[in-house]
Amino acid sequence: MKGMKRTILVGASMFALISGVSAQVGNTSDFEAFQASWKKSHNVTTELTPAQYEQMKIEWMSSNATETARKAPVEMTTAEKLAIKKAEKNAAQGLPADFPMKRTTGDPIADEEAYQAAKALWIENNHERYQQMEKHTGPTKEELEIRRQELNNQIK
Repeated sequence: MKGMKRTILVGASMFALISGVSAQVGNTSDFEAFQASWKKSHNVTTELTPAQYEQMKIEWMSSNATETARKAPVEMTTAEKLAIKKAEKNAAQGLPADFPMKRTTGDPIADEEAYQAAKALWIENNHERYQQMEKHTGPTKEELEIRRQELNNQIK
C-alpha cells in the first residue's frame, strides 16, 4: 500500500514538473513572437531601449491578462440561471424570451392578476412583436403529431 502511494505521488510530481516546464517553454516562444511583432509595429530595428522594453512588457502583460480573462470560466449567478431557464421555457412554447410567465404563489386569483398585468405591460412595450405573435397560427400538423408521439412515449 505504501509503495503504491509513493508511485502515485512520484507520478503526479513528474507530471506537474513536465507540465510546468512545457508551459514555460510555450510562454517564452509566445513572448519572443510578441517581441518581434512589437518591434515591427513600432519600427524598432535596433536593440530595445529600457523605456521601449518597459512599454513592450506592459503591452505583453495586458494582452495576456485579457486572454486569461477570456479563458477563465464564468460562474453564472442564480438570477442568470433562472433567466436562461425562463427563456428556454418561453422558446419551447413559441414565446419571446422576455415574455412574462405566470407564477404560482398559492393564490390563483393574485397569480392571474399579476400575470395579466405583466402581460399587458409587455404588450404595451413590445406592440410590434406582439402583433407578430398573434399572426402565428400555432403549431403545424407535424408539430402536433410529434408532441402526441412524445406524450405517448412518456406514458409508456
